[in-house]
Amino acid sequence: MNNLPKITLLTSLYRCEDFLARYFDALARLEGKEQMEVLLLHNAPTEQELAIVTQYLPHFDCIRHIIIPECEGLYRTWNRGIALAQGEYITVWNVDDVRFPKSVLQQAQALDENPQAAIAYGDIRPSDQYGVCGGTKNNSPVYSQATKKYFLREYHISCFQMWRKSIHQTIGYYDEQFKCIGDFDFQIRAALHFPFVKTDEVLGIYLAERLGKLSSNGLQPLEHNVVYPRFGIYRRLNFCLLPESNRKYQRNRMLFFDEWHDFSEQPTWDKWYKTLGFVPAGFTSAYWLCKQLAKKTLSYIYFNLNMIVKNKKINQRQKKIRDIEWNTIADTLKNFEGNFLGIGTSYAMDKAESLGFQVYGIEPYLNEHGVADPRLKKGINKIRQECAEQLPFPDRFFQVVYASHSLVHFRDMQKGLSEMLRVLDKEGLAIIVVPTGLIAFANLINQYPFLTYRQTAQFFFKASTLKKFRHIFLPNAQGSQNATIAEEFLDFKIKNWKRLVECYFKINQMIVPCLHPYPNFPRIFPYISNNNKASGSVMFICSKK
Repeated sequence: MNNLPKITLLTSLYRCEDFLARYFDALARLEGKEQMEVLLLHNAPTEQELAIVTQYLPHFDCIRHIIIPECEGLYRTWNRGIALAQGEYITVWNVDDVRFPKSVLQQAQALDENPQAAIAYGDIRPSDQYGVCGGTKNNSPVYSQATKKYFLREYHISCFQMWRKSIHQTIGYYDEQFKCIGDFDFQIRAALHFPFVKTDEVLGIYLAERLGKLSSNGLQPLEHNVVYPRFGIYRRLNFCLLPESNRKYQRNRMLFFDEWHDFSEQPTWDKWYKTLGFVPAGFTSAYWLCKQLAKKTLSYIYFNLNMIVKNKKINQRQKKIRDIEWNTIADTLKNFEGNFLGIGTSYAMDKAESLGFQVYGIEPYLNEHGVADPRLKKGINKIRQECAEQLPFPDRFFQVVYASHSLVHFRDMQKGLSEMLRVLDKEGLAIIVVPTGLIAFANLINQYPFLTYRQTAQFFFKASTLKKFRHIFLPNAQGSQNATIAEEFLDFKIKNWKRLVECYFKINQMIVPCLHPYPNFPRIFPYISNNNKASGSVMFICSKK
């Protein structure tokens, strides 16, 4: 009695913790598991992934879990699975896609009923969310002698193809030098020798948008430029990418199981088709080149020349802000002398030095040291690259500790305040300036009329994920440990700051100097500057308890 499975299902796993549990849930709903074996080909597994697999394995008799210690290419992994497969039919299931319960049996039935067919394929529904059905299915052509030409120049067998294991004796395996279109190359080689068959039902859901997905790695145009000339599809060539494609890939050789083999397939296109194909290829290449030149030119103008003007304005705004803050406390500081510590503010250090203080500074990022003023360059030598949570100074060393808008950037505010208290002299003064909820609100309002168009441009020029597009309208926090500006609006209330500071210091005076949006935002509420009841920052002048 033959106990070998009829179908082998290959699933390559790599950095898939977010999808593993749901993959097993979908696998549990899959019909016909008694006829199949499932090979989990696990590349460089993490402890978390192994824990999930171990939890689910006892529930499936059909699974073989194969650990591959080092990460390898997708098509090398598929070839490994093909070599291990015991089934007459082989199919694939990527862990971030979802197969419908009857899909595997429908494909196997299609191959049973069409013994000449080598590959069974079907329509899928692309989606931007895992497991959520897309609105429109892709309509792959039904294979026939009339439509065969489409399968020799375009990819149509989807991510859920099923094929007969026996065809590898004729066409070879997946070309392992490719990173993302090896199945397209495999489809053309199969179509040169065998017919295909399409199932009637939709097979599953393809996750089209995901960070780190192979199809979004930017290699597709290069790899297409290898496959097209390999099979005489000259009309789709991009001449501009040919040199790079030829450097990175072997057009006349294929890589199976880490060994090179000569490519011997002969394309079926006649000489006129191939020759005339150079005409549209020329137009395609010219269009691509113009598009790239326009993109780079506009990008340069916007992101480089614009930054020169923008940075100058930022520095002017920031200097005005710092002057307002410093003038608020300048008279008070004249009564002190000794050591001055500036936490993340070289501008205050420069001012303090002019009053006769011996200045010191700390800054975790030395290239971001306050107002970009040439006069402040000399202050860089007095700044140590350290964090406020672990100040490299002895106890009670400073007569003044000054932290302007740096507390919000501390990884641990409590630890940072504790360190400031430790290094402050018993008769010293701690000056802590923090943003208020109003500044967060101003940032959010400024975001839409002044920055949305810029970030939209950045998205189209530089970004490619929906997550980054969402941040245009739901912006991130402006440098604090919060996730969004909305959270800053709630956390930056004056009473919250006062409660936190009072845990470590005695607050002698609380001042609300002015409203100032962060310097990369225009001021759209200037009239509030003279209203002390509505301030964008609050200053605490403190001493030791």
